[in-house]
Amino acid sequence: MKDIYTLIACAFAFFSVAEASAQTTTTFNYTGSMQTYVVPPCVTSITVDVAGAEGGGNASIFAPGGLGGRTQGTMTVTPGQTLYIYVGGAGVDVGTPGYNGGGSGIGGSPGNPGGGGGGASDIRMNGTLLTDRIIVAGGGGGGTENGGVSAGGDGGGLVGDTGVIGPNPWGCSQMVSAKGGTQSAGGAGGTSVSCAWNGSNG
Repeated sequence: MKDIYTLIACAFAFFSVAEASAQTTTTFNYTGSMQTYVVPPCVTSITVDVAGAEGGGNASIFAPGGLGGRTQGTMTVTPGQTLYIYVGGAGVDVGTPGYNGGGSGIGGSPGNPGGGGGGASDIRMNGTLLTDRIIVAGGGGGGTENGGVSAGGDGGGLVGDTGVIGPNPWGCSQMVSAKGGTQSAGGAGGTSVSCAWNGSNG
């Protein structure tokens, strides 16, 4: 979800000195596709509140997905300028990744893979490439499949949270926790050498 607060300060022709000001809020929710926001007349500054999507959990065991991160900031804009809004989608508990960058959930049980990672939410300016992003809130990691109870890590901060390794009923060896994404790369999926049930990267 994204909220954009616009501070409007525009001098009307019939005012000699005084300015009329008002604040409005525009909310963008998940749609599964890019959305746009055109900066209104007289608006030169906006405050944004951006939240990433939650990772998918596991329906058969208690292995919830991680929460998405949250980022806030104020930026300078130009009236008439178009901003490109991407609201991340939640991961699904059967391995399907969330819209806008979530990783796929995989595992040793084809019918019950790990949860898909949540998608990031971001705003892009002057284009729609990844390099045009000006603010990003990462998505949460997906929970484990039925080999053991492991929750997904939360998104947020300069580096996302590390996932939790829970009980290990299959006796998998050399297990490595999933890692949160950074400012320049998606998170790394959790791995196990002996079982080879590895999560995919964000």
